[in-house]
Amino acid sequence: MPGIGGSALRGADGRPLWDIDPATGSRPLRAFRELCAPGHRLREADFDDGVRATRLMALPVPGLTRLLGGYRDLRTALFRHFDLVDGATYSEFPYDWRRPAAHNARLLARHVDERLTLLRRKHPDAEVILVAHSMGGLVAREYLERHDRHRSVRALLTLGTPFRGAVKALDFMVNGPRVAQLRFAFLAAEFARLPSLYELLPIYPFIRLGTSPQARLGGIEDVLDLLPDTGSAQARAAAEFLGRLNDSPRPEATRSFVGFGAPTLQQAVLSGSRLTVMRGNHLLPDSHRTLDGDGTVALLSASPRSSEAKRLGSTPQNQTHSGLVTGRDALQALVIQIGDLVREGAILDRGRRPAPQTEPATGTKAPSAVPPLPVTSALSLDVADWYDIDEPVSVPGRAPAHAGSTLWYRLGDRRPTELTVGDDGTFTVTPGPLTEGVRRLDLLTARQGHVLTTDVIEVVR
Repeated sequence: MPGIGGSALRGADGRPLWDIDPATGSRPLRAFRELCAPGHRLREADFDDGVRATRLMALPVPGLTRLLGGYRDLRTALFRHFDLVDGATYSEFPYDWRRPAAHNARLLARHVDERLTLLRRKHPDAEVILVAHSMGGLVAREYLERHDRHRSVRALLTLGTPFRGAVKALDFMVNGPRVAQLRFAFLAAEFARLPSLYELLPIYPFIRLGTSPQARLGGIEDVLDLLPDTGSAQARAAAEFLGRLNDSPRPEATRSFVGFGAPTLQQAVLSGSRLTVMRGNHLLPDSHRTLDGDGTVALLSASPRSSEAKRLGSTPQNQTHSGLVTGRDALQALVIQIGDLVREGAILDRGRRPAPQTEPATGTKAPSAVPPLPVTSALSLDVADWYDIDEPVSVPGRAPAHAGSTLWYRLGDRRPTELTVGDDGTFTVTPGPLTEGVRRLDLLTARQGHVLTTDVIEVVR
C-alpha cells in the first residue's frame, strides 16, 4: 500500500532545499532559486541536478497550496485499522514534485515492482492499493495507466487531486502570489520553470472573455500569451497530458475523495491582458456549478472526467485540502473504502473497521459523480495564503451544525482555545500576535476532541 504525497527535498550536498527547520519546528526552508535554476532541464528523464526527495513532507507553496506535516494522521489511521508492516505491506513514495508526473510515475513503477516482487514470495496473490494526495494523484494515475501492465493495482484512492487543474495555479503563474494587497511576481517567475506547475493549470472552461454577460466562456487556450516565455508550449503539452489522464480506459480503478465547503478560486474574467480570478461559480455553466472545493482544488476538478462519464461517483468530504488527510471523518471514510477493497480473510484487515458516519457533512458513498451536497450545514475556514507579521491574524469560518455552541481551535503546539459559534453559525479564529513561521490550525469538537478540519497559517515579514 504505497502512500504518495508532497516531499521534502535536499540538494546534492545534503542541504535542505524544501523542508521545515528542525530547530524551530515552524520556520520553512525554501530555496526557491535553487529548486528551479535557469538551465535546469527538469522535463528530461536523464537530467540529474542532485536534488533528492527524502521523505513525505508537506510544506506550503506560498500562494498555491497550504499543507503542513508528514501525513502523520493518515499513516496513523492506516496502521490503526490494518495489519501493516512498514517497508513490506506498507511503503511511502517521496517524489521530486518539481518534475513531470510522467517522470515520477516511472520511478513509482520501479518502487512498486521491487516491493511487490518481494511480497509475492510469501503472498503470491498480493495486490496494490495506492493512496495519493494532491499532485501525487496525478503521478499515481499515470502509473496506473502506463505502467501497471499486469493489473497489480486493485485501486487508486486520490485525495484532493486536481485531475482537471486548479484556477489557483493559473493565478499564481500570471499574477504572482498575494500577501495582503501585494503581489510577489518573482515567485511566479521562479516557479514557471517547474514542469509540474503547468500540469496544474485548469483544462475546463472557466474564463469569461470580457465583462459583458454575453461574453464567451473560454479556457486555458485563451490565456496562453499571458504565461511566461516558452510557457505556451508547456501549457499545451500539460493540457494534453491531463486530458489523457481524465479519459482513462480503467475509470473504475480510481476512487476520488473530493473536498467541498472551503472558499475556492473557480473562475476568472479576462479583460484585455488583465486576468481577474475569483471565487464562486456564477460565470460557469450550470453543469460546472459546484459547492466551491477544498480551498485549492475545485470540487469539479477533484475527480476524473471518465469517472463522471461512467457515473462512478466520488466521495465528498466537507474538508479543506489539508483536512482531507487530517480530519477524522475523511480518514474514517478512507479506511472504510480500503476495508471494502480488502478481500474477506485477507491478512491486512484488523477487523476494526470504523462505523460509517451518518451526519450530513461527512463523507458517504456517492450515487453519482456530482452528488447532492449539504450546502446549509457545510463547515468552512477562510484562511489567507499568507499573513504579514504586522497585521492581526483573523480567520473567519462557518459551522452551521454547531450554531450557538462551542468549538475549539489549536494552533501548532499551543493548547486548544475555546471558540464560540454564533447563532448564525459563524465564528472567527483570532490567535493574537504571531511570530514568523508556518503552523497547523486544527478545528476541534472539544478541548481533547477529534479534528473536524485543518488548515495552515503562515506569517511572513
